[in-house]
Amino acid sequence: MLRAAHEALGNAADVRVVERASAGATPPLHDHQAEVSVEWDEIDANALLHWRDEERSVVRRVTFTSADAPAERGRTLGFVLASMLPERAPGEVVQPPPPPPPPPSPLPPRGAGQAGSTGGAEEPGSSGGSEAESNARRAIPEEWTGAIEAVGTLAFGVGAGEPQAAFGGGAAGLWFPSPRWALRVGLDARTGRIVDAQTDTFWTSLSVGVGWSFVQARGAVGVDLGLRVDAGIARQALTHFSSDDLTPVEQVVWMPVADSMLEVRFRLTPGLAIVAVGGAELAFTATDIYVHGQLRATLARVRVVTSLGISAGF
Repeated sequence: MLRAAHEALGNAADVRVVERASAGATPPLHDHQAEVSVEWDEIDANALLHWRDEERSVVRRVTFTSADAPAERGRTLGFVLASMLPERAPGEVVQPPPPPPPPPSPLPPRGAGQAGSTGGAEEPGSSGGSEAESNARRAIPEEWTGAIEAVGTLAFGVGAGEPQAAFGGGAAGLWFPSPRWALRVGLDARTGRIVDAQTDTFWTSLSVGVGWSFVQARGAVGVDLGLRVDAGIARQALTHFSSDDLTPVEQVVWMPVADSMLEVRFRLTPGLAIVAVGGAELAFTATDIYVHGQLRATLARVRVVTSLGISAGF
């Protein structure tokens, strides 16, 4: 019966059994909240519950048969007695809920920890608060207002008779009117050589464009993916010098250009990223190279351009 009462009331309940010769005398309750008197006869078991501060009684009658084992009878009585008790007896002391944890302390100003340190113990919870705040900052995407980029560039002509490779670099300034959109102004310069025509090429271009980021990092560190289109004007300078020339011969061609690029931005810190760019560039003007009146080469109008560099955001 005790085990069943404990199962129903919980392990925190204090259940005791006191045997009395007579049920008439009921000593006062001291640290108990309820007292149950059980009167046995050969078949029936009567349970009477008394509350200490209320003048009322509850009577339950449980009928057993001779086939019921004593252990089963005690188990049944234990559950019946537990069901007679209210959810919280009068006078029960209810423990208040634990107080909420203190909010994380704000980060002190830079240098305040060194200036105000006296060698005392660290305030409890300050380390945990700083760590939680640091994690929260890393989880918030860093939105740039602008950025400056510097890249190295490699370009290959498409459809030319011979491989036409050019190496160089570029710089760009970006402004982000919204987290996903960017306006760009870029300056690029590349140099190469056309072997068959013994001609050096020097390409410079100034362009403006717009970019759209369709995948953005969820934190200050991550990967962004975007598309970019630019349009501008380019200056193509050609310099020919061979053994039969007394001085170098230079020609300059101006032409409109446009490009379409895929950008991958690897954010290393909230203000620094590695930028990888790849795409196609189109020159709207064809450039033929003549040496002593003979056509020696034609510059490709379509070029595959790849770039790799860094971007500093602010």
